[in-house]
Amino acid sequence: MIADFTILVGTVGRGLSVSRDGGKNWRRPTPMVADTRVYEVHSDPVNPSVVYAGTDNGICKSEDGGVTFRQMDNVLNDQWVWRIAVDPVDPDIVYAGTKPPCLYRSRDGARTFEKLNCPWNPVFPLTGPDRIPEINRVTGIAVDPIDHNIVWACVEADGVRRSTDGGDTWVDVSPNLPGDMSFDYVDMHDVAVSASPRKGVILNRNNEILISNDEGETWHASGAGVDNWPLPFLRNVALADMGKTIYVGAGDDAAGYEGGIRRSKDRGESWEDLELPIEPNTPIYGLATHPMLPGLVAAGSRHGQIFISRDRGDWWAKS
Repeated sequence: MIADFTILVGTVGRGLSVSRDGGKNWRRPTPMVADTRVYEVHSDPVNPSVVYAGTDNGICKSEDGGVTFRQMDNVLNDQWVWRIAVDPVDPDIVYAGTKPPCLYRSRDGARTFEKLNCPWNPVFPLTGPDRIPEINRVTGIAVDPIDHNIVWACVEADGVRRSTDGGDTWVDVSPNLPGDMSFDYVDMHDVAVSASPRKGVILNRNNEILISNDEGETWHASGAGVDNWPLPFLRNVALADMGKTIYVGAGDDAAGYEGGIRRSKDRGESWEDLELPIEPNTPIYGLATHPMLPGLVAAGSRHGQIFISRDRGDWWAKS
């Protein structure tokens, strides 16, 4: 039986909520502003007491497991931070992705950041009458768990980039993706790297899960998406068992009214929809697993429902 654990949930407009008893009771950490938009919550893989929150006003950091947060005063102030990743070998190295899409790197635990040279070319323009500002944002950053110099980043409407030198330089591997370069083929929502049974990159396109076993040179569709399932919209991924198990948050549309969770126990060879205690009110927009508690999975819908499983997704409870 999994003991109680701490869970942090970011909301768009009501700050952070923290539960220290596995989702039974919730409180807000101090002194974060109550109406903060929190787009990302990411813990240090070496020291889980260190937690970063990406907000509409830069990055906040906790060093007591989410009891208190402080605003980090750096170049990201006033920026919308959508994604954060921490280097598993050197946790002082923190990557941040923003909206509009830019990548930043810190070498001192988020005290200071430098902007990285990772150009994006979103399908939808950032300015002008045809702009769609809500689309253009970094939606995924992943540090390779085996070789921490390899870093992946993806953006909504402009594919995926790869760095092999810790973020100093980047290569656009989007032309290697299956299909053409239309919106549906470069609209990326998340990226992760599995370590077992062999290393692979899991890329969440808006309607499919793509997998590469050769560092992004070739990709194949895993069958988790639009051609095989009633909920075609895929929003995020979470890995367990060193990446052998993949969880995917699904829905009927980006702003839809149906949601679900899809699971693969063989790194994308086969998929199944999981049974939740009630039908989610919106697509699943948040997923998380626990590196020290491999059976634990938490999921959140776009409109605030929280679901928790303690047995790898076989049985769920609504928090």
